Amino acid sequence: MGPGPSSSSAKHSGTIDFARLTLAVLVVYSHSFALLAGSDTTEPLYRWTHGQLTWGGLAVDAFLILSGYLITASWIRSPSLGAFLRNRIFRIYPGIAVAIGVGVLVVAPLSTDAGTSTNLWEWLWGTLNLRGYEPEGVFPDVPFKGSLNGSVWSISYEFWCYVGTAIFGTLGWLTRRRVVSLVLLASIAIAVAFTLVGWRPGGGVLGSVFGDPWLWARLLPYYVAGWLFYLVRDRLPLSWPFAAVAVGALVVGAACPPWGVALTFPASLAYLLVFATHRREPRLTSVTRYGDLSYGVYLYAFPIQQLLVRYHVARTPLTLFAAATPLILVAAMLSWHLVEKRWLVRAPRPLPIADAAAPPFLDVVPEAGPDSPRPLRLS
Repeated sequence: MGPGPSSSSAKHSGTIDFARLTLAVLVVYSHSFALLAGSDTTEPLYRWTHGQLTWGGLAVDAFLILSGYLITASWIRSPSLGAFLRNRIFRIYPGIAVAIGVGVLVVAPLSTDAGTSTNLWEWLWGTLNLRGYEPEGVFPDVPFKGSLNGSVWSISYEFWCYVGTAIFGTLGWLTRRRVVSLVLLASIAIAVAFTLVGWRPGGGVLGSVFGDPWLWARLLPYYVAGWLFYLVRDRLPLSWPFAAVAVGALVVGAACPPWGVALTFPASLAYLLVFATHRREPRLTSVTRYGDLSYGVYLYAFPIQQLLVRYHVARTPLTLFAAATPLILVAAMLSWHLVEKRWLVRAPRPLPIADAAAPPFLDVVPEAGPDSPRPLRLS
């Protein structure tokens, strides 16, 4: 047994950065199936879990847990509402604003021979509300049609999670284990109910601002699990037997559709992430010397893969993954060194990179399947 990690410790920052980069690359692997088939029906984990989850979805869940964990550490260390929101804005907006611009000005013209139509106001609004913007007519001749950057839908949910953290922190609830435990149990119960009923209500006017209720039911338990596991990190027994139990819970949940993943994954996956990142592994974390690349991988993976599919560079998921990954990592390094890092330096009293913010999470479509919605867009 050993104490849980403290994300404010530089000792563990490289391990967490490596974990996030690994998760980002796992999404690239998962998308390699969806973008060639037009859906997730051929994705290995989707088939094994009977449509409950993909490898990209699993990475989303893990990212949310790490995000909740690190953002809780950030708030507790410096509980200033203004500084907290300022750092979140500096971490998210510059990267996505540049990525959307690159998508519109560079990727969109390459996505079709017929030309695209750009609406400046929708472009600006899509950047402001963090839902992205996709010009009319992009990628008309690929299996996953009409999507320039299908991953960007998720960033607005991440940002509202940050706002929720600030509210709970300001009210003094974020440090109360009992309150956070009750919120986690309630969110898991709601997620199970949504999956059992198969309810996917629209959000109406509020949904256009805050997001769809069924997506919140699917995503929120993982972020709140990150809250709780940070609060109990010093009391958490970390050992291989407990890790084996957590793995067993994941296997059971994955084999019990439609509710198994919603019930067992938040706490079990959170435990495994804390267990895996609580120690320093220099041989693994040396890759992070190139920067915190996970957000950049998220921002540029989808359009790069779409272009490779359109120009027939790759015809199988594995060749698409192999061809896309080096290009995506180069784009991520450029994003980090030319954009993201510069804004973190400008922020007053910046936090250490590992704690400044966990980059927004990833995936093409939530709980992707034949009946899943296309990526969120303004039109």
